[in-house]
Amino acid sequence: MKKSALQSLLAFGVFAATFVSPALAATDWSANFGGCAQGTIASAGNWSSSLNASCPLEQGGVDVKAGAIAWSSSASPSNAAVVSYGTSGLGVISSLDSGATGSHAIDNIGLMDSLVLKFSDNVSINSVKVGWNATDSGTSNSSGTYNDSDLAVLAWVSADPGDNAKPLDLTPWSGWQLVAKVPNIGSLSGNQASFSNGGITSSYWMIAAYTSGDYCADAFKLLAVAGTKSDTTTPPGNQVPEPASLALLGAVAVGLGLSRRRRQGT
Repeated sequence: MKKSALQSLLAFGVFAATFVSPALAATDWSANFGGCAQGTIASAGNWSSSLNASCPLEQGGVDVKAGAIAWSSSASPSNAAVVSYGTSGLGVISSLDSGATGSHAIDNIGLMDSLVLKFSDNVSINSVKVGWNATDSGTSNSSGTYNDSDLAVLAWVSADPGDNAKPLDLTPWSGWQLVAKVPNIGSLSGNQASFSNGGITSSYWMIAAYTSGDYCADAFKLLAVAGTKSDTTTPPGNQVPEPASLALLGAVAVGLGLSRRRRQGT
């Protein structure tokens, strides 16, 4: 089974991102998406409305909207829709996804789904929690077999895309910096994990499905994120990657063209 260079770099720890523990870190804001009404909350190519208004979020004065990007190993990134499944969490439906269980989660069969969160302030994310996940509820359909729940947390570190930016304006991949990778979050207590974020702050954060090297197809729905609010008023992409990290991010972008599709057992 082939993996893209993108997946390989994420899997084998080329980036200095650290998974810490399932315990929740100190936070001063949080967003729990379990109270969102079921249905599409962001059509492909658009942001949702304020989730603070449409969902009973718990937060510390930080507004948040959701969008999605689907990443391909053989083509340009594409738009995707964000769908709420109530207490199961938020999923992503891309152009190659069906309505079947697994493919309507944040998954990495066919395309690598990512949920993008747009905050009203610069924030740091240091904990994530998922609801439905393929570790607890493995499933198979016409797309493949989903049986794992690895995820990656990334921050937008490139230039401010502007007030009218759409989710797909937050490309290329080299504009994102890997902050943490959490293998098999569905196996952790409470389906949640905390991690060190290196002090990175941004208005845009991405939760993506990735492979940890175990060749499983990952799928999960995002239930909650939490972190700390920045005291500064710097623009969304306020962190500049170190030269070595920037070179690796460029290699990731090149590596997106090495393989298109990963199926269980192929």
